[in-house]
Amino acid sequence: MLIEANSGIYGLGRDQEALKELADAMNELPFLANKKYHLTEEQNSHLSLLYEARNEIVHPSHMPAGTSHGTPVNMIRLRELGLLQSTGTDKSDYTWISQLQSHRLFRWAFSAIEEVATIILKEHHASEDDFNLHMQSYTRHREYDL
Repeated sequence: MLIEANSGIYGLGRDQEALKELADAMNELPFLANKKYHLTEEQNSHLSLLYEARNEIVHPSHMPAGTSHGTPVNMIRLRELGLLQSTGTDKSDYTWISQLQSHRLFRWAFSAIEEVATIILKEHHASEDDFNLHMQSYTRHREYDL
């Protein structure tokens, strides 16, 4: 979406400098944290946490987490937010990959992305039709009672 938006697809025109910055970045987080999109500290924090959760899913650790509940130290914030599948005890819990299998985490992730997508599309003056079509991807989960 960032590449489309900064390529001019939604109405603001092409931003060559932004496209170069996106191409040179390891990921989109520093780009999104810049002043262009006016994300809150909480939104930036949630995106960083989602990025780390994604890394944990794609490249799970084969080593014990080092915590009694099995949640890796860099993912404890998800636990504190009550987003993980959990037995509710800190003495032991499900395996780490099982903790990630949480409907609460799923809903939270989509809500966090929805907030940022809304900002990006509005910043780039997306038409109402484009906006609604994109947002369906991030809001459709609400149709189901998970």
